Amino acid sequence: MYFYERRECDVSLNDKTQKIFPSSYTLDQMLEKMWNMPKRPNILVKPSENAKWYVKWIDPTTIEDSIAKQRSFRDLKGYTMWIIELEK
Repeated sequence: MYFYERRECDVSLNDKTQKIFPSSYTLDQMLEKMWNMPKRPNILVKPSENAKWYVKWIDPTTIEDSIAKQRSFRDLKGYTMWIIELEK
């Protein structure tokens, strides 16, 4: 597994490709949950320290465009996003 952190970033919201988890989970717990999902997500977002976790899947070729689109109309201060490559 490989992942890297990006600050003040998010990708488009789509209820079909997004799952929400409690804020009490740790990063390690979230990575483990993602590893065990049938369609492995590649984006993990936490809008603030006390916010819920958002697990998403987006086409890897569109990640940068989606980030730019979100930055154009949303305030993303405090957001942390992890881009994840899960391989078994």
